[in-house]
Amino acid sequence: MSEDDTSESAPSRRTRRPTRPAPTRRRYLAASGAALASALAGCGGTDPSGGRESTPERSTDSSETRTSTGTPEPAAFATPVVEGPDAVAIDETFALSVTVENTGGTKGTYEGAVAVTEGNLQYEEEFEATVAAGSSATVALDDLTVEYADDYTFAVDGTDAETTVSVTPLTASPGESLRVEEGLDVTVAGVTLRDSVFTTVTYAGDDRTTDVHSAPSGEVLAVFELGIENVGTERVTFRSESVAVAGGDLYHEPPGDARDLSEFDGSLIDDWRRLGPSETASTLLVAQIPVERVPEGFSLTVQRDSSNTPPEFEWAFGDVAPVEVPAFELQSADVPEEVSENEEFEVRFEVTNTGAPGTFRGVLQSEEGAYWLADATFEAAFDAGETKTLGATTSAGGFGSTQSFRLVPFGEAWTVRF
Repeated sequence: MSEDDTSESAPSRRTRRPTRPAPTRRRYLAASGAALASALAGCGGTDPSGGRESTPERSTDSSETRTSTGTPEPAAFATPVVEGPDAVAIDETFALSVTVENTGGTKGTYEGAVAVTEGNLQYEEEFEATVAAGSSATVALDDLTVEYADDYTFAVDGTDAETTVSVTPLTASPGESLRVEEGLDVTVAGVTLRDSVFTTVTYAGDDRTTDVHSAPSGEVLAVFELGIENVGTERVTFRSESVAVAGGDLYHEPPGDARDLSEFDGSLIDDWRRLGPSETASTLLVAQIPVERVPEGFSLTVQRDSSNTPPEFEWAFGDVAPVEVPAFELQSADVPEEVSENEEFEVRFEVTNTGAPGTFRGVLQSEEGAYWLADATFEAAFDAGETKTLGATTSAGGFGSTQSFRLVPFGEAWTVRF
């Protein structure tokens, strides 16, 4: 900072170092005390009493404070005050201001800089303010936008002056779209809560079979249906690693090596999905959410950066009714020990629901070399405490003289000789 003499102040100026994002405009507001000068003008002439001609008195700057020797006290500045909004959304334009107070006796110029001391942003802007004695001036810094959600602390270099601006995510309701990057719009159409889902898995190249994936105890599966659209003129990529579920855990790889979910439109995204210009796609994401968390609300989020900061985009599901899930136990299995090769035979399973009312989903699988292939699927509604017998017809044959069978989601297997 520097001090000026008592002459009129020149217009204040500011310079700016390169920052991110680039400035858009510059404003300067200044309030300064103006010195009022008055001159007492006398007429020349001879005093009738014979005295000397009178001389006008010298004017002084009324804003100045003088020392005991009559010289003006130097300019002195209090700690500046930096101000900004409490919160803004990502990509929203805002501006900071710095107020400087001159507590000294002479007009002076304060020079300083504002920089980010906390937050995911490289930013610094220099400023200066010329302030009359006993007055203050406010400098408006350049407009800026921030693309990453976080809490940002802006401080005046060399002082304790600082302010914090919270940059918050853009939020949407289910069914609404957000532009998560240039040219890429994402819509979260909705979510389905299930204790289990049928999946399609591949084996031996591109052959397919059916499996079941069940939520762990105390959890529920959330199947999110997304629409993604390339609204630009260049290819874009949507990456699953940028997605998370607040209140749950997202499967960043399809559950159980699934390729699709049999009862849902759209394909599971495992790593990324690339779209050409004007191309659209329907895709599925699956998460686990604790049962007790469901009524408290949860959200699907997308993050621009890879740091441990808040997400930039959020679809909230905050009005979801509590869920109760069934729990199934296999009571008994009726599987023959020996049959003729390729002879059809019947298997029966007794299943009990020890949880809340719900739907049992199961797959009878037979072992074919290194793979387990679906022979039959079961889908049956159970009341709480209800026991049902589920049956299917299958056959044995192929590799060797035995074949193993199992009922997914249960782990036990049975071997049939032929």
